[in-house]
Amino acid sequence: MTRILIMDDQGLMLEGLRTILDMEEDLEVVATAKTGQELLAKIPLTMPDLVLMDVKQQPDDSLNTMREIKKTYPHIKVLALSGFSDESCVLGALRSGADGYLLKDSPSEDLIRAIRVAMQGGMTLAPQVAGRVVGHMVRLLENEERQPKARDPIRHHLTDRELEVLRLVAQGLSNKEISKILYVTEGTVKNHVSSICQKLRARDRTQVAVFAWKHSLLTDGQTPSDSAD
Repeated sequence: MTRILIMDDQGLMLEGLRTILDMEEDLEVVATAKTGQELLAKIPLTMPDLVLMDVKQQPDDSLNTMREIKKTYPHIKVLALSGFSDESCVLGALRSGADGYLLKDSPSEDLIRAIRVAMQGGMTLAPQVAGRVVGHMVRLLENEERQPKARDPIRHHLTDRELEVLRLVAQGLSNKEISKILYVTEGTVKNHVSSICQKLRARDRTQVAVFAWKHSLLTDGQTPSDSAD
């Protein structure tokens, strides 16, 4: 059972989301909140597995709240549900540790699937925002190519197995999916991902994907997936 805490400043949205999610046998809404302060106060009381939170255009305390959750409760998944698809809003959420980004007009089945994907260690991006994320990665790559070439740091830090996992993470696959491909346990994959993040000084899987893109590690012309399912 996945325990979910929802944050949105609109009461009707909160009740609608609660109704949708409570219809699923494996999902349970344990609490709702209308502000970041209320959300942070309810986390230690309800101990959710996932926080579903509204993200607005900056300046807004939602991103600060998201960063605080990830800092204090790194095991809790955070899924952004927003009415905005502009690049600054999307990237702000991902940099703050979001485990996915959906728009409020997304079908309910997409939301439910994104929650399950996040709980498996994957990430889901709404199709309307995935292109913006990839575009941002392309610009990073172009800027990197303009810089003087330094010694390739990859082979000096990552093992061959970690490189395999890195490529699969960059394709948007969850830990469970990677474990099936590599014939290892999900726990082993999780350990590899943690090691990769530590060696690359990456905060999350999104930064790992950006690293793979910048260093041309995606094989067969693949690009980071807009969904992990």
